[in-house]
Amino acid sequence: MFCRTTGPPRAAIFAQHVSPLPRALLRCLRSSRSSMILIPCLRSSPVDTCPTMASPAFRTGSSSPPRTLTMSSIMQRIRPPSSGRGFLGKMHRRVWTELVGPLLAVVLGVWAWVDICLEISSRPSREVETTSVLSRLIPSRHIQWIISADKTPQVLEAIRDFTENYPDDKAAIIVTAEHAALINTWIMFLFYDGPEPPQGVFDGFKAIGPLDTTKTWDSYYDLLKNNDFFILKGQRYTIATETTPVPNKTVGAEVMQTYYDHWFNITNTVLGVPNMIGSIAFQPMPRTIAQKAQARGGDLINFPTDQDYLVIELDFSYGLSASDEKIDAANKNLFNGFDRIISNYIDEGVLPDVYRPLFMNDANYAQDYWARLGSTEQAREVRKKYDPELFFQKRTSGGFRLG
Repeated sequence: MFCRTTGPPRAAIFAQHVSPLPRALLRCLRSSRSSMILIPCLRSSPVDTCPTMASPAFRTGSSSPPRTLTMSSIMQRIRPPSSGRGFLGKMHRRVWTELVGPLLAVVLGVWAWVDICLEISSRPSREVETTSVLSRLIPSRHIQWIISADKTPQVLEAIRDFTENYPDDKAAIIVTAEHAALINTWIMFLFYDGPEPPQGVFDGFKAIGPLDTTKTWDSYYDLLKNNDFFILKGQRYTIATETTPVPNKTVGAEVMQTYYDHWFNITNTVLGVPNMIGSIAFQPMPRTIAQKAQARGGDLINFPTDQDYLVIELDFSYGLSASDEKIDAANKNLFNGFDRIISNYIDEGVLPDVYRPLFMNDANYAQDYWARLGSTEQAREVRKKYDPELFFQKRTSGGFRLG
């Protein structure tokens, strides 16, 4: 069982009653006598907050709360044998620390993992508890469509309508246009958190008539592996972003087409750059997402709960470092131009005058992320409290500094 969250891989350890062999092998990992199971969890927070690990099926048989260890703390418990203090002793300890120890930790983890799977599957009395965990493994529907560029007006309206009339909390889309010397097309990624989306959820996109057959995957692993197709190895990449309120239906066609045309025209100026591919992605941010974020205590970007947005992602992929300056200039023309277009529409009353933060994950190095964020002072107070000496500000590469 895995928790799918961000952060570096860690190993979580917690109490279980398992068969004697893994218990004996794992005894070296802890001082007490109760057995332990090594379970991978893709997160950096304690195992107590990991829903699958906190489920009754895993806690059965344990009277004490789970304990959390990282791989480094596990390795501290797998100590190398005494080897003396000379050169050979140091080499012996290094081989143990860098090769034998980690290998042993992995073997123990896999062995214990297999053991708990066999243990759970062999106990009918745990059927209800196990089902509560396995219910998280219901397949989700991931759809990928390709639509020709001549359908651009219909695609833009479908994006606008989907965001304004968000049909289902389990549905999500990212719609991307690609433009290069020999490419001009739309690629749509549609996601539904369930086996089958109900009628009406993606009808606006189905009606356009995608060229490619629908592709679906039953696991995130399969989906991500399939997306490896879009990774162009050896290419250079840049990224930028802009945020726009969703235009209403009356002015939607004009506004959305203006956005698309601006991106297309700027991308045309760098078609001669070797291996260049320009991309624009429209990422819906319906008010429902902000409402759910506020209900859970809020977040740093702090989108208002009464406004729908589109987060626009702008990418260039190209071949050679000799083209860096030309692509950088095009990037700045893109995001500065978007800001001007959106601001003009706001001044004219075509778009509402609302808060427009930048999405940090897509922001360009030349964009002023903190100047656009409404909660910058709150973030600065947090930084002063927890990092008064600017440790992370000075020792991390890249990112947006907050002094």
